[in-house]
Amino acid sequence: MAREILLIGSIPLKSADDVFSAVGCELDGLIHRIPDGESGDRTDWVQWQSSVFGRIPFVERIDDSSGPSGQRQKGPQYRVRSGFPTAAVQFGPLGYAAAAKVSYQAFTAAKAKGTIAADCRLQVGVATALSVVAQHVDDAFQIAVEPAYENRLLEEIAEIASAIPHHELAIQWNLATELSVIEGRRPVHFRRVWDGILDRIVRSAEAVPDGVELGLHFCFRDFEFNDFPLPADLDRIVDLANGLSGLVGRPIDWMHFPVPKYTRDGRYFAPLDRLTLRDETQLFLGVIHTNDDIAITHHQIALAAQRVAAFGVASECGLGDLSPHDVAAILTKHRLIASPG
Repeated sequence: MAREILLIGSIPLKSADDVFSAVGCELDGLIHRIPDGESGDRTDWVQWQSSVFGRIPFVERIDDSSGPSGQRQKGPQYRVRSGFPTAAVQFGPLGYAAAAKVSYQAFTAAKAKGTIAADCRLQVGVATALSVVAQHVDDAFQIAVEPAYENRLLEEIAEIASAIPHHELAIQWNLATELSVIEGRRPVHFRRVWDGILDRIVRSAEAVPDGVELGLHFCFRDFEFNDFPLPADLDRIVDLANGLSGLVGRPIDWMHFPVPKYTRDGRYFAPLDRLTLRDETQLFLGVIHTNDDIAITHHQIALAAQRVAAFGVASECGLGDLSPHDVAAILTKHRLIASPG
């Protein structure tokens, strides 16, 4: 039996038109949510959001900032200029809504041409406020800046949902910094860490209107970006997923768990024994890797299947690091893994 496919977000093609054409041709019948590829500035995780801080008149860039324990930050850092009230920080457009509206035009055109199936949804990936602020704002100012950024971000979610019919829209929250925080790799500005993480994700999830599909992508991007060692198993991710399943007051349509390419035995998947997802929540496992043999992916699928009965397949994270010339091959790999034989 074929497994459903989830594409995480970034696909390094020139435009949404190219993404919809490539995905529709290769994965028709195996995928029901299609991202626009996050082309241009959006390809590189949250780095494109740096510009929204630079547009605030009394926020300044710190080129020589360093992170926890003196670690050099890999992105620009910002702080509120001396003498200006942090409570006055307000954000204008972030770019998520504008990009989604443009992509929806290409999406409807692709449907009209029959390039993608009529029941497919446009999948819009959004980084959480914590991920963006933790990456771009000096530690001392995050407690003041994060609420302002989150308010604007949730306004953009409302704008997206107003512009795109709910039955054609799916919103995926990308949870990267949250995982490094609960694994103890990254400090935060709030004391009750688990409660703080859960509260933030619940607010984000519940901002997605009814009728719009909601997905949660648990992501190791923050570990890789900051050279943190990856978790040895799914223990903390399962804890977080179980907590959210009990707290979020609307349907959670899917969750995606990453699977590192080095995973070769069942210990990584053992925490799935205590996973308690809701009936409506699809599980996707990121077992597809760009430089691994298909046999290794099938081995990972077999290990996971010992723990959980049903799941779809996906890559570990987005495909933005690939060359455009590699896209056709990785989409074919998705198809071959989802429908073996």
